[in-house]
Amino acid sequence: MNIFYLLAGAAAASTAVMHAMWAEKRIIKDLKQSNMTDLAKAGFSIAWHQITALLAVSGVFLIMLSFLNVSETIETAGILIAVIFTGNIIVFFTVSKLRYPHVFKSTLYPVINSGAIILLIILGFLV
Repeated sequence: MNIFYLLAGAAAASTAVMHAMWAEKRIIKDLKQSNMTDLAKAGFSIAWHQITALLAVSGVFLIMLSFLNVSETIETAGILIAVIFTGNIIVFFTVSKLRYPHVFKSTLYPVINSGAIILLIILGFLV
């Protein structure tokens, strides 16, 4: 077992929970009331949720990696990256469609970009 991965994973996962809770109490309320454009609000909100998801997914994977041997860890790294990009797309779609549906179409480039990266990772596994 790799104790450092385990501790890093626990720290990342707990940070994700604190990050999400703090945002709902302190940031999102102010963001909704601000005079920023809806596109700027959407960008900020999506990025905040993506960071929370990144912390959560990274924490879970680091905990899993702490129990694997070196060769299994290397193989799992590509899966982790694909899962992170997929999570970003899911967060993007969820936040933008639920909170800012009228600016959704003008922010599709990151989804297309992430989709291409995921496809390349999958092709890399098939080779």
